[in-house]
Amino acid sequence: MHFAIRRKITWLRQNCMACLGALLGVSAMACVARTAFDFHHGGTMQTPPENRIREMRQRAGQTQEELAHALGTSSGQVHKLESGKLGLSLQWMVRIADALGCHARDLIPPPSGSVEERAGQLTEKAQILTKLVAAGHFRAASALASDLGKALGAAADDFPD
Repeated sequence: MHFAIRRKITWLRQNCMACLGALLGVSAMACVARTAFDFHHGGTMQTPPENRIREMRQRAGQTQEELAHALGTSSGQVHKLESGKLGLSLQWMVRIADALGCHARDLIPPPSGSVEERAGQLTEKAQILTKLVAAGHFRAASALASDLGKALGAAADDFPD
């Protein structure tokens, strides 16, 4: 088996997709799909993701030293985590979130196509649909309603309540 594929499979096993999905508030399938997309487009699972640790630490009014003390580690380790020089594992996310009094998903930037972004897009389509119906453009409204229904179904799958 190709080394890169074996490394990715190992990474997936170590970072259970369902657990990661639960922490991030997305489905396990969305995590698997994102991983497959990254793999297909040449991303590597070893590249540390962008994170918001510094932002959340500052929002909590803590210094790197205070956070390090709460985590039982060094401020150098916290600096490496904040700067992305050290990959943010699931275990670190949980520990840091607990120390900062936030949710683990707050430590990483929202994915493109976040709930807010998707809701805005769907709201725009719904407003256009309303205008088409009011203007009597029923065929165009029907096509848009069909597309909107599919988009709402996809959003419900991607962002379960």
